[in-house]
Amino acid sequence: MTSTSLLQRHVWMNTIELVRLPMYVLPTFAFPILLFVFFGLPYAGNTEAARLVMSSYAAYGIIGVTLFQFGVGIAADRDTSWERYLRVLPVTIATRLAARVIAALVFAVAVAAAVIVTAALLTKADLNAPLLARLVPALLAGAIPFALLGITIGYWVERRAAIPVANLIYLPLALGGGLWMPPAFLPKVIATVSPFLPTRHYGEVVWAAANGAHTPLVSWAWLLGYTVLFGVAAVLGYRRDESRRYR
Repeated sequence: MTSTSLLQRHVWMNTIELVRLPMYVLPTFAFPILLFVFFGLPYAGNTEAARLVMSSYAAYGIIGVTLFQFGVGIAADRDTSWERYLRVLPVTIATRLAARVIAALVFAVAVAAAVIVTAALLTKADLNAPLLARLVPALLAGAIPFALLGITIGYWVERRAAIPVANLIYLPLALGGGLWMPPAFLPKVIATVSPFLPTRHYGEVVWAAANGAHTPLVSWAWLLGYTVLFGVAAVLGYRRDESRRYR
């Protein structure tokens, strides 16, 4: 079996496994939509503001998918007999991690689409085809470092600690990155740290895409740096777990 076939099978397996868990799927979709309804509707009459809030909560929902699917999911899977079986199969770490990332991006697209459709129905955040063609790739590409961060949590944190650790990372990053409120309104201490957070640069990228503005290359550079950092940490965590359990 080729490496491509192995990747496809692992992507399918991860995706189907999540689809069959309604207690995972329903909150994953509902939470960012509810937050958008609560905090986005006050801007319903302002097209630019509605687009900014919509893209913020689409990004917020995607980060939730990546952190909890990986951070919590991997930590829980590490102790299962199924995980031990997968470890003896002829598949590389790159294939397994890539399959998890792609499966997360499938759900990320669906979550982002749900927020975008809600915004289109309830506000003036009318996204035309050219804007969507910019926003969707920005949302997906910007999600990659967060997927790797989730994998890092999954392999470095024990099962019982995974949920609280994921929340301790997820919520402060969302606040500090300006996804809950515009960066200009952040408290002074948080505003000082905000430019160094991956969520801030993710926000800058999707905000620009949502309103057809110039894409900030410096933000892409920051996201690339975080991708490398979290990618290395994820691989090290996988190797550490493998050496502790299977050697």
